[in-house]
Amino acid sequence: RHNMCSDSANLSRIPLDDEGARWMASRTFCRVPETLKTLDLSSGTCSPIGYGLLKPLTRLDYPMQLPRLENLDLSNNTLNATAIAMLACAIARDDHCLNRLRRLNLCNTGLDSNGLTTLACVFEYWDSLAALDISSNRWGRQGLEAFMDHGHHLRGLTTLDLSDVKTIDTPAYIRFAKWLRCDSGWMYIEKVVLNSSRRL
Repeated sequence: RHNMCSDSANLSRIPLDDEGARWMASRTFCRVPETLKTLDLSSGTCSPIGYGLLKPLTRLDYPMQLPRLENLDLSNNTLNATAIAMLACAIARDDHCLNRLRRLNLCNTGLDSNGLTTLACVFEYWDSLAALDISSNRWGRQGLEAFMDHGHHLRGLTTLDLSDVKTIDTPAYIRFAKWLRCDSGWMYIEKVVLNSSRRL
């Protein structure tokens, strides 16, 4: 069962395979109001999500328009390379809703360094982003370096969660902390979570 109202849609915890996800998308998203601001696709919506419910959000030929979408939760899903590429493509397009997101949750999605690098390369199109959660994932030093190379474009960022990433060691976090204070150029940052018990 899913819940939908004029400004939010909760499709979380719906275990669908790709065929079921495509069927649901064709009957649900075509009726989504343009006033939608929050979309929750978390916790096992489909696997891999890149071929299911994520596709209607990013496909170039899909008629759905969500001009007011501000919050997208994809946490606890499996985001493969195709899914990340879809997200990056949608963010980079001027006429697409995803480059106007203010909050994106990618916690526990299997995001690796290649995926984080793909996302980082489109940060320049994403100055509206205020909150980003990439915690509990598999990205490592390479992904973090790419994040720092492009992170200065996230001028409106206020909250960043990098916690519980087992492939990042303390020296890498220290380097990130120095970048954050000296080179990020972030003027509005309020909270950065590095692990479950420590914040910057």
